[in-house]
Amino acid sequence: MTLFKILIADDEELEREALSRILSKGLNDIEIVGLAHNGRMAVELAEQHRPDVILLDIKMPGVDGLEAAQIIRSTDRDVKIIMVTAFDSFDYAQQALRLQVSDYMLKPSKSSVILETVGQVLKELEGERENRQRQLRVVEKLDKLLPVLEADYVTQLLYDSVHESHLQEMVSLLEWKEQGPAFVMVCTIQTEGDDASLPAVYKSLTEYFRTTSDGWVGKLSFNQMPIIVLADVQQSYRAQSTSLIRKLLNYVSCFRGVRVFIGIGSCSESTHDIRQSYHEALLASTDLSIPTHCRHYSDLLLEDNRSALRSSETEKEVLEQARRGQWHEVNRLLQQWINGFEAEGCRLVEAQQRVQDLLLILSRFTLELGARTEKPYYAFQIVSYAQLRSELLRIVDGIVRSVKEMQTQVEPDLMLKVKAYIIQHAQREISLDLIAEHVQISPFYISRLFKETFGTNYVDFLTECRIDKAKELMSDEGKSLKEIAYEVGYHDPNYFSRVFKRTVGQSPTDYRKDLLTRHRPLSTNHESV
Repeated sequence: MTLFKILIADDEELEREALSRILSKGLNDIEIVGLAHNGRMAVELAEQHRPDVILLDIKMPGVDGLEAAQIIRSTDRDVKIIMVTAFDSFDYAQQALRLQVSDYMLKPSKSSVILETVGQVLKELEGERENRQRQLRVVEKLDKLLPVLEADYVTQLLYDSVHESHLQEMVSLLEWKEQGPAFVMVCTIQTEGDDASLPAVYKSLTEYFRTTSDGWVGKLSFNQMPIIVLADVQQSYRAQSTSLIRKLLNYVSCFRGVRVFIGIGSCSESTHDIRQSYHEALLASTDLSIPTHCRHYSDLLLEDNRSALRSSETEKEVLEQARRGQWHEVNRLLQQWINGFEAEGCRLVEAQQRVQDLLLILSRFTLELGARTEKPYYAFQIVSYAQLRSELLRIVDGIVRSVKEMQTQVEPDLMLKVKAYIIQHAQREISLDLIAEHVQISPFYISRLFKETFGTNYVDFLTECRIDKAKELMSDEGKSLKEIAYEVGYHDPNYFSRVFKRTVGQSPTDYRKDLLTRHRPLSTNHESV
């Protein structure tokens, strides 16, 4: 138990000494930090020692107990004050209540009364301290959980889909800025030698971004970190993105042997359309040798006016079809794309480079899914469009084989195992990364496969498991709603209430009331038989 500091203020020395002796002998874990003979001295000692409990005699010369309590309370809202007086006066009691004193004690009082009164106040203090510690632990857990939750939602926004209600709940819970227009930046981190320093650079860059802008940082995938940047209505998209790029690149320049290239997608009206901006940011990141270390997707379009608009739409559609696993459509689009280059008289070397850039991005997509693919380089020098088509088919076939090989290695009942794992650990802090580590499959692939198998994403299913468990626990009248919230995996009871009402259509209080009402008549009838 924590040591509690007690200050005693009374103008009568015998009273001070008697109270000190009774408390020291009768209570454990206390320290008498001061004995004041008037109100002014009580104020000074309170400021000096910051006691947990003060016993204040009301009638003292000069500054009396009530005045001293008012002064002390103005600088210390948490201190517990027990007023002590020889007068059982209603007026004094009223003033003491206005000062939010913890208790009111008449003197002389028996030792048992003194110990009971002060002991009760100490119990209140202990309870408050435990609550504060519990709240601090919750805050610490949320601080640790925030990057995981953030990365999970970025993953689902860029690779899957998230219900509007869930996104709003996350915004509310984590006190994020309300969503609106946004754009994606993809930071490609390059390091000299091995990639051992990548996690440290990622963490540092993430923390710096949070101090400079509003948005969400995704998981580091190989050497790329996606960032969803919320648009600043006070400035244009171009001005905001350029300013942020300059800050990030200046910050990274402090790291020895580290180079970062930033690709920027266009601004989307809603986070639900953010995948397009992500695909654009990836396409803008294909040439990492650009001296400026950054490129806006809109600038990429300006560099090749002849077919830029058509090509950009094809590129984005290819990435979207690859995300969906529609490889026949990917092949068709790429062949159509090459035909367009040839029909427009585009130089073969330019078409070859554009195709290879897109194939590199496709290869990265499959790596993120967990497939083992080689970098898509041409096997020989391309001298005709016919050869380019042939090489394209060969490379895409290789990518598709890698994906299918990865899929065949996945156990047939893998998603059932994932589902069982979520059910078993629903009350814990589950993330895509944690599930992926458990089944040894890429989190991106798990997210997609789970939705394809069960028709819902893992966040929806996790919520369903927690709410079902909460319903089950509500039949136990011995458990408070707050206890139930913690038991099923929610650290914030208010957030639990909002999720419960959105899912069930009733607040937890109303649902429990109806549940207990339905069961009580049955119990009564049974007893009367």
